[in-house]
Amino acid sequence: MGRRPQHGAPKPCALCQAKVEWVDYKNVALLRGYLTDRGKIRARTATGNCVRHQGEVSVAIKTARELVLLPRGEKIEKGPSEPRPMAGATRGGR
Repeated sequence: MGRRPQHGAPKPCALCQAKVEWVDYKNVALLRGYLTDRGKIRARTATGNCVRHQGEVSVAIKTARELVLLPRGEKIEKGPSEPRPMAGATRGGR
């Protein structure tokens, strides 16, 4: 069945366990699992990938973004901000 990780031990790489040779940029369903809800690439510590597969995932995501298969990221709309004082204005009203 395999060894269970000890307390504090890193998670085993899911791609190594599935014996994935290389990560394809066209496999959008797989790549979406490695993105946050804002479109950022998840960290290796969060995904449990090994160094090799995390590098392949990041290159595949960047390639898919270039070919517009994946979004670059969600734009966060900010509310109206307070007006800034003008550069020459003084506070005291002199």
